[in-house]
Amino acid sequence: MSRVAIIGAGDLGGAIAQALAARDRVNAVLLIDSARAVATGKALDIRQSGAIDGFHCRVEGTDDFTA
Repeated sequence: MSRVAIIGAGDLGGAIAQALAARDRVNAVLLIDSARAVATGKALDIRQSGAIDGFHCRVEGTDDFTA
């Protein structure tokens, strides 16, 4: 199982997470940001777009850098 962590859930981090998830090359993408609400919100948006774009990557957001 491959998992990618992206530090920073701003515009660039969100775009990278979206691109990784859409390619379906990794099993999970973890967005890490000190603003937990931003990270979880972007992760939710990307997860919901998977139904339309046809990918099955698990995307999560957190503020825990040890995750």
